[in-house]
Amino acid sequence: MITYKEFGCEMLEQVMLLYRSENWNIYAERDQVRSAFDHSLYILGAFECEKLLGFIRCLGDGEYDIYVSDLIVDQEYRRLGIGKALLSKSMKKFNHVENFVLMTGLEEEGNKRFYRAMGMKEFKENRLIGYIR
Repeated sequence: MITYKEFGCEMLEQVMLLYRSENWNIYAERDQVRSAFDHSLYILGAFECEKLLGFIRCLGDGEYDIYVSDLIVDQEYRRLGIGKALLSKSMKKFNHVENFVLMTGLEEEGNKRFYRAMGMKEFKENRLIGYIR
């Protein structure tokens, strides 16, 4: 059974494994990732027993602006509604916030369909694609 809970640096080993397995190579330095997690406003993970399947990491002030920095789900667990649940729970938690934004450099049709289905509107500038609620 998949459960959702907030977490922090205590899961750093599993976070680093997930980043590596999904080729998010920018997140290679453990100390930088630890600092990023320490400075995050909200981190929600999807777990099966104690295994981290995916997570969403949000930055911002919690009142006016929320920026989704990471939304990542292990390849083996995609298409099970985990990404949708993570994003939905985050959007619900911050439903009072004026600007709920995420950015991606990936112009994949699956991403577009997913974010649009979540009620987000797309904006594009050069190679950067953003979605806002």
